[in-house]
Parts: sequence; C-alpha cells; structure tokens
Amino acid sequence: MSGSVHSTEKEPGPGHIESANKELGEEGTALGIITAHAGDEPVTDEEKKAVLRKIDWYLLPLMLLVFMIQTASSIFWWGYIVGVYPTTFIAMKFPAAKACACMM
Repeated sequence: MSGSVHSTEKEPGPGHIESANKELGEEGTALGIITAHAGDEPVTDEEKKAVLRKIDWYLLPLMLLVFMIQTASSIFWWGYIVGVYPTTFIAMKFPAAKACACMM
C-alpha cells in the first residue's frame, strides 16, 4: 500500500464555477460577482452601489426585526418584574380564592 487515500468523489473541474453560476441564475448572485471579478479589474461605483442596495434591502429589515423583538422582550421582562411584587404581596395577605380573583 502506498498510504494514499483514494476518493470516490470527483474534484470540481475548471468549468465548475461556470456551471454553478448557470444553475444559480444571473450575475446578481455572489458567485456571479466573484466570477465576474476573478481578474484584476477594479469594481465600479455602479457595482458598489448595487451591492450596498442589496445589503440595505436584505440585512437592514432583518436587523430591525431583531431589534424590535429584543425591545419587546425587554418590555415584557420589566412588566414581569414590576408585577411580581404586588402579586406576591396579594397572594400572601389574602386567601387563595380572593388572590386569584384579584389577579384575573
């Protein structure tokens, strides 16, 4: 034995990027952008604006949603903290039937 491990999978050939790009679609995909700029060509201002626009339309709404969920959970947490003390006081001072009626 020579000690080398033989793989049953084939390595991607030189046309692998082009075939994957055809499967994924237009030049707007990340793979298309990488393929288009594989050389030393500088990125144009128009392409920079297009990438920034995609970031703005995809990432910023997601970040806003996460921020809103975080804020809502914080509000509920503070509401719980504020409400626990009167509820505990009522539960200790009154019978269970009256305490439950006050809490509803």
